[in-house]
Amino acid sequence: MKSETIKIRYKCIECGETHTTDKEYTKLPYGLDDITIGHSSESIENPFSGVKYELDAIEEAVYSVIKGAEWMLHQGDDSLANPRPKEFGPKKLNQMMIGGLDWFRTNNSEAYMALLD
Repeated sequence: MKSETIKIRYKCIECGETHTTDKEYTKLPYGLDDITIGHSSESIENPFSGVKYELDAIEEAVYSVIKGAEWMLHQGDDSLANPRPKEFGPKKLNQMMIGGLDWFRTNNSEAYMALLD
């Protein structure tokens, strides 16, 4: 059974205007108030393969959450230079990563394979 898709309406962090996506997506894995969304697409490079992929603003926001959660997990609880906020424990960070990865598999499997697999 395919999930319902919708156009997402969001406030752009870059210009402050409200935008609606051209593309339809399944429900975001994060609340709109919990992520930062710009208006521009961005070319992202896989650091391991060197493959580049153009992500739209919504995809880039989800990608950034995935990579941010991954980074915070690797910092550990004992990092004095960059202490992790208490509300972002390992379980929450894993949920953020898995939710974003699942969202990419459904909404842009090509980008998932190029950047996250």
